[in-house]
Amino acid sequence: AKAMILRRFLTTSSSASALSSRAVQRSVLFSKLRYAGDDRGEVLRLIKALRPFESSREVAKAIAALGKTSAATEALALFDEGPKDAFTYAAAIGAMSRSHQFERAKEIFEGAPVRDDLVTAKVYLTSLVYQGKHAEAADLFDTMKDPDEVAFGKAIYANARCGRATKAAELAARRRFAFPDAGPLHSRASLALAEQIGMVPPTVNKKDDAPVILTELRHYQAVLTSCAKRGVWSRALEVLDEMWRAGVTPSVKSYACALRACGTAKTKQPKVAMALLAEMENKGVGPNVVCYTAAIGALGKDWKRAFGLLDDMNRRLEEDLRTRGDQNQALFEEEKKADDDLFVNSLVVPNAYTYNAVMACCAEAGAVGAARKILERLRQKENGVEVTPLSYGIALKAAAVAGRVEAAKALLVDMRKDDVTPDIVCYCAAITAAARHGGEDRFITELVEEVEHRGLFPMTTQHVYTAVISARAKSGDGTGALAILERIRRDFPREGPNVIAYTASIAACGKAGDWRSALALVDEMTSRGVEPTRV
Repeated sequence: AKAMILRRFLTTSSSASALSSRAVQRSVLFSKLRYAGDDRGEVLRLIKALRPFESSREVAKAIAALGKTSAATEALALFDEGPKDAFTYAAAIGAMSRSHQFERAKEIFEGAPVRDDLVTAKVYLTSLVYQGKHAEAADLFDTMKDPDEVAFGKAIYANARCGRATKAAELAARRRFAFPDAGPLHSRASLALAEQIGMVPPTVNKKDDAPVILTELRHYQAVLTSCAKRGVWSRALEVLDEMWRAGVTPSVKSYACALRACGTAKTKQPKVAMALLAEMENKGVGPNVVCYTAAIGALGKDWKRAFGLLDDMNRRLEEDLRTRGDQNQALFEEEKKADDDLFVNSLVVPNAYTYNAVMACCAEAGAVGAARKILERLRQKENGVEVTPLSYGIALKAAAVAGRVEAAKALLVDMRKDDVTPDIVCYCAAITAAARHGGEDRFITELVEEVEHRGLFPMTTQHVYTAVISARAKSGDGTGALAILERIRRDFPREGPNVIAYTASIAACGKAGDWRSALALVDEMTSRGVEPTRV
């Protein structure tokens, strides 16, 4: 869009001569760099075209783009060679954190000339919260000068998570007083506050600045939102009953949170979710697309019932469109654009989340054929929903659960036909399918080479890395197996390699005849407290 505005200006304005073609080209390149996403090859190509950089702000933009691709080495090299200010320090800290190199991010922050400014400190505050170092994050916020409302939200979340409930409540009141026009707290911060027993997030009265308690409905809703996040479905049901007894009518969002709790519980509760949908109909609180999607997410492996709920949604949509007459098309278009968090209760239009939830049920059951039926409906753009890499990733997960490597290969072929680029989730699912099927070491190697070529690391879980290590072990590539083990150390800095990854790596060293590396790995396991198994 920025490039289009510049071109129009150059062709229509009398000031065209004032802008050099080089300046316009650099502006266009920086626009492309900003939206290059995780395509490392494209980012590196654009950075090469932009060199040499003309200011520290340009260096910061390049480092931030590299951070999105987890290109820590390139980002660090650019940071070391370029001019430095608060923005370059912030970009480097963000890039290191995205690449899980938290110690390096800490070193950069501690080396910053000014550590209490908003730009640098806020990025490192985000890094600490991401690492789960909530006490350090809370202490860092106390040193910040003029924090903005985003920094306040992160500090509230950090204080609540480390047990400083009173301090979190005070910060919530300060935030409201300092930013009277600010919107509600970010969901993570409000959830952290709501999880404190018997505590309600405070606000500030604009007239006398006295803390006041939120309305009763919002209090109930905060508790239900917390239940949805933690999967405490039994408590969510109790809260709904308490609301009815207190004369507070639960909203559609209240029921949606209870339904989500049924899906996020350790053991999903399909019967409870179906009962809640029936209760909504009986109480006159009509379920919307969010409620249906949450209910589907609670069905687990029952993909047939998930298909049934999807069909119910389509039937209800047809009836609503038929009864609303001439307004149907406008309402349909408005509902398609409606945000998930609006919880509007008009047309029940299945969205991308709904279709993916149905496919997730198929994936849990390993029902590849059923998942492909949903993909076919998405190819036909049912209800305006198109197929995405996530849709294919879920279908590939179904193939992984079933161990059907041929189905995984067919899905990858279909992706290329539909001009959909596989992401890291798709590759990991295909690798898992090949590993469970067995005898597909060459296919796994090809997938890993493609992942490395596109720079899509890190992978999703350690068991995917373990499958790659096993494949390289069978081919006698001990060096390659150890390289993957090193990636595990870098991509999972908190937990480190697990016993399965170590076992596969030792087996690879054994097949390659590298007994010294095998013994070194056993020593490393012992030093880290990972108990070696008999295998």
